[in-house]
Amino acid sequence: MSDPMPASTHPHAELIRRAFSLQNGHQADDLASLYADDSIFHDIPLGAFPRDHAEMKKLWTDTWAALEDFRMEPDFIVADGNGGAASFTMSGKHTGDFPGYPATGRAFSLKGASIVRIAGGRITAWTDYWSTGDMEAQLGTS
Repeated sequence: MSDPMPASTHPHAELIRRAFSLQNGHQADDLASLYADDSIFHDIPLGAFPRDHAEMKKLWTDTWAALEDFRMEPDFIVADGNGGAASFTMSGKHTGDFPGYPATGRAFSLKGASIVRIAGGRITAWTDYWSTGDMEAQLGTS
């Protein structure tokens, strides 16, 4: 059954916005606290599939260390009783080694999308999709 609450005001949309805000603030502990203990996080382009909060935090902190001023700004969020989805603009400056990409010193900005499942007020699954081809073209690694 469809959830009658508009997507932009649904509480799940606010949880997704908060996750992006904590990601942009590079707050790994607070970000991990939004995830259920048995949650799933997938970064499809990187082939990164951390199995628990500790591995999620390592992925995030390694990303922030390699990509100066790293941000994921949501462009649009929709949500319902099962979770939500967001399109985002991911940007930063490639100042450190990033999985498969030695540091180039170049800035990048590209589009992506996240699919999010939520239950009991916590994220149970988050999957990111973005283009490695766009990243490689902007970093000059293709």
